[in-house]
Order: sequence, then structure tokens, then C-alpha cells
Amino acid sequence: MSESFLSVVLQIIKSVIISLIFLFFGVTALSLIVNTANLSVSVLHPVVQVLKPVAILTGVLCGVRGTQGALKGLFAGALAFATVYLILAFMGNGRYVFRSVLIDFLAFLLFGVCSGILAISLKNR
Repeated sequence: MSESFLSVVLQIIKSVIISLIFLFFGVTALSLIVNTANLSVSVLHPVVQVLKPVAILTGVLCGVRGTQGALKGLFAGALAFATVYLILAFMGNGRYVFRSVLIDFLAFLLFGVCSGILAISLKNR
């Protein structure tokens, strides 16, 4: 049974929104921990790099269903990257935004594809 285009688009958008919400709350909680524990701000970047794939995995697992999980995950990863990139660009964080854009983009795509495959495999069991 073929899924409608609108259904696929809504699944991808839902995945991206869940991923961004997860990432936002994760970074906010981490920032609060860094401020209250008087840790160095340099701790933030590596932990955020770990939060990104977890956020994509969470969003795609919650948002994708049906078939073509890899393709949906690919688009969810690309849209999540674009959204995070734009948010950071608007915040004026140019040093981070332009430092490793290609690596981040490829990582988001890879995490999205793997998460989509995993989401469909787990839901078909």
C-alpha cells in the first residue's frame, strides 16, 4: 500500500520538530548544569555533538512509520540540519556555524538514514 505524499511530509515534519525539541531541552539542561556546577563552557560542544544523533534518533523513531524509513530519515536529517544551521546563524554564532558544516551535514544525513531504517524495523516486529 502506497503512502500519500502528504502523509510522508507530515511524518518528516513531525520527526524534525521532535528532534529539535529534544535537542533544545538537552542543550538547555546541559547549560544549566554547566552554570550551576561551574564547569568550563568547552564541555558544551562535545556533549552537543552527542546530543545531535540522539535527537535525530528520538525524532525519527517517534515520527516515522510505514515504509521507506531510510528516505524519510534522510529528509528528516537534512531538514533538522538546515533548521539548526539557520537558528545558529540567526543567533550570530558564526564561529561554530561555519567551522564544520559539511561534516555536520553528512552526520545528520547518516543519523537520519540509520534512524529511519531502525524505526521501520522496530515497528514491523
